[in-house]
Amino acid sequence: MERIFTYIAALFTRLLFCLHAIAMIYWLVTLKQDRMYFLFLLLLVALLVETIITVGFRKGHEYSWFCPSMFLYLMTMIPCDWIAKIEVLDCVASSNDASSTCITAVNETEEIFQFLQGINITDDERLLYTMEQALVLILVIGRWLLPKGGISRDQLSQLLLIYIGTAADIMEFTEIIKEDDIRKTNPKMLQNHHFVNAVILFWSVSLFQFPLTIYAMERSAQRLEKEKAELEERLRKVKEEKDFRRRRNQVAPSPALYIYKKDQSREYKEKEEIRVRYIQSKSGLEIKPVMTSVTSMDEEEAATHASRGRCNRCWKRFTQGVDNFAGKMKDYTELVSLLIPMLMQDGPFLVIRLIVIAYYQIYHDTLYFLTVKNALVVMLQVYRIFVLYYKPPEEDIDDFFPDSDGSHRLNNVQTAIKSVQHTRLALSLVSRLQQQAKWRRKRSLNSGRFKVKRPSHDPKDTDSKKDDMP
Repeated sequence: MERIFTYIAALFTRLLFCLHAIAMIYWLVTLKQDRMYFLFLLLLVALLVETIITVGFRKGHEYSWFCPSMFLYLMTMIPCDWIAKIEVLDCVASSNDASSTCITAVNETEEIFQFLQGINITDDERLLYTMEQALVLILVIGRWLLPKGGISRDQLSQLLLIYIGTAADIMEFTEIIKEDDIRKTNPKMLQNHHFVNAVILFWSVSLFQFPLTIYAMERSAQRLEKEKAELEERLRKVKEEKDFRRRRNQVAPSPALYIYKKDQSREYKEKEEIRVRYIQSKSGLEIKPVMTSVTSMDEEEAATHASRGRCNRCWKRFTQGVDNFAGKMKDYTELVSLLIPMLMQDGPFLVIRLIVIAYYQIYHDTLYFLTVKNALVVMLQVYRIFVLYYKPPEEDIDDFFPDSDGSHRLNNVQTAIKSVQHTRLALSLVSRLQQQAKWRRKRSLNSGRFKVKRPSHDPKDTDSKKDDMP
């Protein structure tokens, strides 16, 4: 049942994307009176291919950090919205009244005109902003309906809350060129095509935050806690396994020892075989079977097998590269989640609003509030990055405890006095040892002078003594 719901959610969300994109393209053709814009329907072919891959091969499961269906939907909608907005704003800027409306001449027999009459939309500008609001809402609802993929329900709810706040900020950004008060204050603003293109560009870039689900990925602290819990669970299992083996060996030592030696011998044989194969492959001594005859069919099969092996190797390398990139992204999840809104939304929005206030001298209470809000968000994001990735050096205690300076000096004086006393004792001991050494040397010299010579036992002396005797 869950798999069926996954299929239905994936198909329904992509069908919603396609229907809104087709309606936008049809209205653009009606606005421009040119059927060439139907070529934008070719971009939906990529969305169809992605649907087949996701539903057919991946069984409806989405990617954990990127949503390709939303990306392709935006790639279809943003060019159409860009062309329609420039057309409508040129019409408004060319008129004398800033609050005038631009109505498209559409045949009343067409179904699109009857639909627009039903919702009471009489000008192109209102219809354009209605389509933009529907675009943002469909992005939020589509992310809600799409399968979760690799993210949990908690992460999905957090992601949806972030998307709602982002959508509100994005829709407020278009108030710069939409408000009648701003247009009346400085009508030349809409006539500046560079400024209008910059506003539309930054608005379009900010929409590409929705395909990225990097906000829902685990933070570094959560991931470390999870890895720590997994390691503790593994250690517990290893310890239990060791205890079980120890008990089993105590009950029946001889079979367990036999099995252990057998496993060791088997592993040794496998390692030896692998080593021999590696040496043979390195030295070119691979033993190949002798084939008596090779037919053409065998050659074709060998060629197809080799080509399939190459394709498989290339695909494995690609998947390994994607996995490595995703693994590196996980290490910097918090940094990326802070840089994406700062570079794609808050930073550009702040620059545009400051230009409107400083250059065009437009004074509006809502504009001031949104400008201050963007500035605060950018400062907080920079501060958050600084806190996460800057480690200050260890600070001295005296900076925080100035009253302890006297105690530290007293301790230093006491240690100095003790060291002086120790040196005096050492010097006195050395002097005593030197005096004792001198006294012993003098004593040895004096004892050598008064030493009595012993009589020698020379035979000549004995003979002379005998002759002298009477």
